[in-house]
Amino acid sequence: MAVVGAEVAKRRPSKSVHRIKFDVIAQSKLGPFSDHFPHYAGGVVRSDPGGFVMSQEFGRNAHEFFYFQPRKDDVWILTFPKCGTTWTQELVWMVVNDCNAEAARNSPLFIRSPFLEASRIASLQSAPPEVHVLVPKVEVIEKSPSPRVIKSHLPFSLLHSQLLETSKQNLYI
Repeated sequence: MAVVGAEVAKRRPSKSVHRIKFDVIAQSKLGPFSDHFPHYAGGVVRSDPGGFVMSQEFGRNAHEFFYFQPRKDDVWILTFPKCGTTWTQELVWMVVNDCNAEAARNSPLFIRSPFLEASRIASLQSAPPEVHVLVPKVEVIEKSPSPRVIKSHLPFSLLHSQLLETSKQNLYI
Protein backbone atom coordinates (compact mmCIF):
# COMPACT_ATOMS: atom_id res chain seq x y z
CA MET A 1 0.00 0.00 0.00
CA ALA A 2 1.22 3.47 -0.83
CA VAL A 3 1.31 6.16 1.80
CA VAL A 4 -0.66 9.36 1.16
CA GLY A 5 1.37 12.47 1.89
CA ALA A 6 4.02 12.59 4.59
CA GLU A 7 3.66 11.47 8.16
CA VAL A 8 1.78 14.10 10.09
CA ALA A 9 4.76 14.54 12.42
CA LYS A 10 6.65 16.28 9.63
CA ARG A 11 3.96 18.89 8.94
CA ARG A 12 4.20 21.30 11.86
CA PRO A 13 6.07 21.24 15.16
CA SER A 14 4.09 20.59 18.32
CA LYS A 15 4.59 19.46 21.90
CA SER A 16 2.87 16.24 20.99
CA VAL A 17 4.00 14.67 17.73
CA HIS A 18 1.39 12.60 15.93
CA ARG A 19 2.84 9.55 14.26
CA ILE A 20 -0.09 8.57 12.11
CA LYS A 21 0.24 7.67 8.48
CA PHE A 22 -2.44 6.94 5.94
CA ASP A 23 -2.08 3.91 3.68
CA VAL A 24 -3.99 3.81 0.41
CA ILE A 25 -6.46 0.93 0.13
CA ALA A 26 -6.28 -0.52 -3.36
CA GLN A 27 -9.33 0.22 -5.52
CA SER A 28 -9.66 -3.52 -6.23
CA LYS A 29 -10.23 -4.17 -2.51
CA LEU A 30 -13.13 -1.70 -2.25
CA GLY A 31 -15.61 -3.75 -4.28
CA PRO A 32 -19.18 -2.37 -4.22
CA PHE A 33 -18.18 0.30 -1.67
CA SER A 34 -16.90 2.50 -4.49
CA ASP A 35 -20.31 2.33 -6.25
CA HIS A 36 -22.02 3.89 -3.22
CA PHE A 37 -19.41 6.61 -2.65
CA PRO A 38 -18.59 8.19 -6.02
CA HIS A 39 -16.79 11.13 -4.37
CA TYR A 40 -14.12 8.67 -3.27
CA ALA A 41 -13.30 7.77 -6.88
CA GLY A 42 -9.59 8.13 -6.08
CA GLY A 43 -9.87 5.53 -3.36
CA VAL A 44 -9.64 5.70 0.40
CA VAL A 45 -6.93 5.50 3.05
CA ARG A 46 -6.64 3.72 6.38
CA SER A 47 -4.93 5.36 9.34
CA ASP A 48 -2.08 3.55 11.03
CA PRO A 49 -2.45 3.24 13.96
CA GLY A 50 -6.20 3.22 14.44
CA GLY A 51 -7.44 1.67 11.21
CA PHE A 52 -9.89 4.49 10.49
CA VAL A 53 -10.94 4.62 6.83
CA MET A 54 -11.07 8.13 5.37
CA SER A 55 -10.87 9.81 1.97
CA GLN A 56 -7.47 10.38 0.40
CA GLU A 57 -8.24 14.10 0.64
CA PHE A 58 -8.45 13.73 4.40
CA GLY A 59 -5.23 11.72 4.53
CA ARG A 60 -3.34 14.40 2.61
CA ASN A 61 -4.62 17.11 4.95
CA ALA A 62 -4.86 15.34 8.31
CA HIS A 63 -2.35 17.77 9.81
CA GLU A 64 -5.08 20.47 9.73
CA PHE A 65 -7.07 18.51 12.31
CA PHE A 66 -4.15 17.38 14.45
CA TYR A 67 -3.04 20.98 14.83
CA PHE A 68 -6.43 22.72 14.96
CA GLN A 69 -5.96 24.71 18.15
CA PRO A 70 -8.75 24.16 20.69
CA ARG A 71 -9.76 27.08 22.90
CA LYS A 72 -10.82 27.02 26.53
CA ASP A 73 -14.34 28.18 25.68
CA ASP A 74 -14.89 25.80 22.73
CA VAL A 75 -17.73 23.34 22.95
CA TRP A 76 -17.02 20.18 20.99
CA ILE A 77 -19.74 17.80 19.84
CA LEU A 78 -17.97 14.54 19.00
CA THR A 79 -20.28 11.78 17.82
CA PHE A 80 -20.65 8.82 15.54
CA PRO A 81 -22.48 9.72 12.32
CA LYS A 82 -26.27 9.42 12.23
CA CYS A 83 -26.91 9.56 15.97
CA GLY A 84 -28.65 12.90 16.48
CA THR A 85 -25.65 15.18 16.04
CA THR A 86 -27.55 17.92 14.20
CA TRP A 87 -30.22 18.12 16.90
CA THR A 88 -27.50 18.23 19.52
CA GLN A 89 -25.65 20.99 17.66
CA GLU A 90 -28.76 23.15 17.56
CA LEU A 91 -29.56 22.60 21.23
CA VAL A 92 -25.99 23.23 22.37
CA TRP A 93 -25.62 26.33 20.20
CA MET A 94 -28.85 27.74 21.63
CA VAL A 95 -27.72 27.10 25.23
CA VAL A 96 -24.28 28.62 24.60
CA ASN A 97 -25.90 31.66 22.98
CA ASP A 98 -28.62 32.31 25.60
CA CYS A 99 -31.39 30.88 23.40
CA ASN A 100 -30.94 33.68 20.85
CA ALA A 101 -33.55 32.48 18.36
CA GLU A 102 -33.16 35.60 16.21
CA ALA A 103 -29.44 34.92 15.67
CA ALA A 104 -30.25 31.27 14.96
CA ARG A 105 -32.81 32.25 12.31
CA ASN A 106 -30.33 34.62 10.63
CA SER A 107 -27.46 32.14 10.29
CA PRO A 108 -27.65 28.51 9.19
CA LEU A 109 -26.45 25.83 11.59
CA PHE A 110 -23.50 24.80 9.38
CA ILE A 111 -22.12 28.33 9.88
CA ARG A 112 -22.98 28.65 13.59
CA SER A 113 -21.69 25.16 14.43
CA PRO A 114 -19.32 24.03 11.68
CA PHE A 115 -18.48 20.43 10.84
CA LEU A 116 -14.70 20.41 11.31
CA GLU A 117 -13.66 17.81 8.75
CA ALA A 118 -16.39 18.45 6.15
CA SER A 119 -14.05 20.27 3.78
CA ARG A 120 -11.77 17.23 3.60
CA ILE A 121 -14.30 14.41 3.30
CA ALA A 122 -13.95 14.70 -0.48
CA SER A 123 -12.01 17.06 -2.69
CA LEU A 124 -13.73 20.41 -3.21
CA GLN A 125 -11.43 21.54 -6.03
CA SER A 126 -14.12 21.19 -8.68
CA ALA A 127 -16.97 22.29 -6.42
CA PRO A 128 -18.84 25.52 -7.24
CA PRO A 129 -17.94 28.57 -5.10
CA GLU A 130 -21.16 28.41 -3.06
CA VAL A 131 -20.11 25.03 -1.68
CA HIS A 132 -17.07 26.66 -0.07
CA VAL A 133 -19.44 28.83 1.97
CA LEU A 134 -21.52 25.81 2.98
CA VAL A 135 -18.43 23.82 3.93
CA PRO A 136 -16.00 26.13 5.72
CA LYS A 137 -12.35 25.12 5.68
CA VAL A 138 -10.40 24.61 8.87
CA GLU A 139 -8.72 28.04 8.54
CA VAL A 140 -12.14 29.70 8.56
CA ILE A 141 -13.27 27.74 11.61
CA GLU A 142 -10.01 28.61 13.40
CA LYS A 143 -10.76 32.32 12.95
CA SER A 144 -14.37 32.04 14.16
CA PRO A 145 -15.22 34.14 17.21
CA SER A 146 -15.54 32.51 20.61
CA PRO A 147 -17.32 30.62 21.90
CA ARG A 148 -17.20 28.10 19.08
CA VAL A 149 -19.53 25.09 18.90
CA ILE A 150 -17.68 22.55 16.74
CA LYS A 151 -18.99 19.27 15.37
CA SER A 152 -16.76 16.34 14.44
CA HIS A 153 -17.07 12.64 13.75
CA LEU A 154 -13.32 12.10 14.10
CA PRO A 155 -11.89 9.85 16.81
CA PHE A 156 -9.75 11.54 19.47
CA SER A 157 -6.61 10.04 17.93
CA LEU A 158 -7.11 12.19 14.81
CA LEU A 159 -7.69 15.45 16.73
CA HIS A 160 -5.39 17.79 18.66
CA SER A 161 -3.75 15.97 21.56
CA GLN A 162 -4.67 18.75 24.03
CA LEU A 163 -8.37 18.87 23.14
CA LEU A 164 -9.61 17.35 26.40
CA GLU A 165 -7.24 19.38 28.55
CA THR A 166 -8.01 22.68 26.79
CA SER A 167 -11.73 22.62 26.07
CA LYS A 168 -13.37 21.76 29.37
CA GLN A 169 -16.93 22.35 28.12
CA ASN A 170 -17.05 19.21 26.02
CA LEU A 171 -20.20 17.28 25.18
CA TYR A 172 -19.78 13.62 24.30
CA ILE A 173 -22.51 11.50 22.82
